[in-house]
Amino acid sequence: MMFGYHCRYLRIDASTGGAEAVAVPACVLRRYVGGVGLAAWLLHRECPAGVDPLAPDSPLAFVFSPLVGTPLTTSAKFAVAAKSPLTDRFCDALSSSHFALEGKKTGADAFVIRGRACEPSVLVIDDGRVRLEPAACEWGRTTPAATALLRERFGPG
Repeated sequence: MMFGYHCRYLRIDASTGGAEAVAVPACVLRRYVGGVGLAAWLLHRECPAGVDPLAPDSPLAFVFSPLVGTPLTTSAKFAVAAKSPLTDRFCDALSSSHFALEGKKTGADAFVIRGRACEPSVLVIDDGRVRLEPAACEWGRTTPAATALLRERFGPG
């Protein structure tokens, strides 16, 4: 790990459930600092020119701050970025939760998801393995109800 970075991201194909680790050069991590900076670089690299924002080839990136996992308060931050369907430009949102901590524990600085699953699915990343699981039972439920069903299936972690 270099200065809070693992120097790689996971490129995930929701169409196949496949994934690959992609290296991020140290110079990029120094130049595009933080979740939103790295998200901008990743989308520039991963988003095909002229792609429709809602097309399967348009990536969705979850990018973790280099401070995630440190003892600093409010350090569990992550950015979610994509091409906006409204403006056709870069769009990001920031959040703070245990998701950032769990995401960073995977050994990746970001997840970049492309493709479209053929059925409602849950993305599971466990011990370095990435897989899609069917989510028909959780589909259409409220967030608390879906969360409860997912905890029954996969455990509290």
